[in-house]
Amino acid sequence: MFEAHGEFKLKLHGNILVSKFLGSWNKETAVAFVLEARRLVKPLNGKPWAVLTDLDEWELGTPECEEIQRASVIKSINKGLKCEALINRQGHLKVEWFLKTAPQDSNFERRVFAEKQEGLDWLAVNGFTVDLIKFP
Repeated sequence: MFEAHGEFKLKLHGNILVSKFLGSWNKETAVAFVLEARRLVKPLNGKPWAVLTDLDEWELGTPECEEIQRASVIKSINKGLKCEALINRQGHLKVEWFLKTAPQDSNFERRVFAEKQEGLDWLAVNGFTVDLIKFP
């Protein structure tokens, strides 16, 4: 097993999981992210929740990360995940990578925004609001 490369920050604000991806990820980082995200949303007990993800400082991940992410999203949908707002001001490869990991599921929607407020506004339209969100 290798050391984790890359970092993430996670925090649950009400029913919105706020995440920030940093650096380039390997399998170990992806697994750590999934485990921490599951731990944070477990108290929601299957109630609807959303994700706000900042990709601006992320530098992609190894091929194993893609399958880990795809499996995690499918499990999360089954546990109440309804939508994800991706914040990305640059780099189309990051967006393409994330869109490939989104299953075709009518109970889940993922959109990309250049600004955090745009993502928050879209989440609010979908019923997910919080007074103030700062990325972890």
